[in-house]
Amino acid sequence: MLQEKGIKNAKGNKKQIQAIAQRAGIPVSYQRQEVIEGWEGKQKGMEQILWECGWIDPSRDQSVYTVQGSKDSMGALRKDTSLRHMMSNLKDFEVQETMLQIKAAEMGILLDRTPKCHCELAGEGIEYAWGCAKNYYRQQPMKEKRGTETFRETVRKCFAREVITTERVRLFSRRARAYILAYHKIRQDQLTGSSSSSLDLDSSAAASPVNVEKLLKKFKTHRCAMDFDSAFCSAIFKSDDGENGNGSGASTLL
Repeated sequence: MLQEKGIKNAKGNKKQIQAIAQRAGIPVSYQRQEVIEGWEGKQKGMEQILWECGWIDPSRDQSVYTVQGSKDSMGALRKDTSLRHMMSNLKDFEVQETMLQIKAAEMGILLDRTPKCHCELAGEGIEYAWGCAKNYYRQQPMKEKRGTETFRETVRKCFAREVITTERVRLFSRRARAYILAYHKIRQDQLTGSSSSSLDLDSSAAASPVNVEKLLKKFKTHRCAMDFDSAFCSAIFKSDDGENGNGSGASTLL
């Protein structure tokens, strides 16, 4: 601005430059309206969303609201102070479709989802394939597991077609679908009020509701068939000649 006034070599400290500017009729200060930024284009966060939905009590000390929730005098977790717990109960979050589902619907495609990390819901026996691979890995000598690259190469061998064969994959799929039928029967009995799903009854049928319920109690994880059906995984993996057999390698079923 000083150069525009014809003053090209203005020198000095801040006060001297300001004095030169004032003599040239240049203001050294100006007013600027302060802009308070809103939420547009920004994530609100759990606490703000819950506040807008009426889940935050304004009469309470706001410091009690945390992600996990605060505890009472007895050390018990107070769920009404857990932001994560309250968010999980918001219906608009529960029924909100993903962008992939929305785009699929626009194309006339029905896209359904399964919970994350629940591969068994695919009904293809993926968890049994993992169990078979674990069986193979446990039989490898320790020298094949030491070192990063050696370990990775051994893991690749565990999932090779020589281990996870087409025949085994089909057996795994059939096994998984048998459980699906059992779960379906339990659900149908619940909907119809049938007494056959009572735990007081017993049945010799492999897919009976009683046997499935007993199986569920033994589950350690939903993702490892070695925990809830290790005998089947081991039987599929072992050949007719034993673990280190050199024969035809045909699978032995229980």
